[in-house]
Amino acid sequence: MTDAKATHIALAKTYRKSLDDILQEMKRQLMEIHNGSPEDFEDWAEAIAQHTLSIRDLESAIMRQGMTLKSIGYEQRKRALIPTTSPSSR
Repeated sequence: MTDAKATHIALAKTYRKSLDDILQEMKRQLMEIHNGSPEDFEDWAEAIAQHTLSIRDLESAIMRQGMTLKSIGYEQRKRALIPTTSPSSR
């Protein structure tokens, strides 16, 4: 792997992680808006709608960064799932 390719992969992974961190914060805030008081907003329903659209756009950006990684040639290793026995199946 060339240094340039490694740099592109590292940056795309960093962007993806940063976007995911923001996404999680925005999802928490959306719950706070839902659970908050409508009187705190000029237009509570519109605030929820716009926040939801922003979340969808972030989810799309995260997916696009995954596509970028694939286009660069990064192959994420798949982890083998090891079956476990749950207490209820004994």
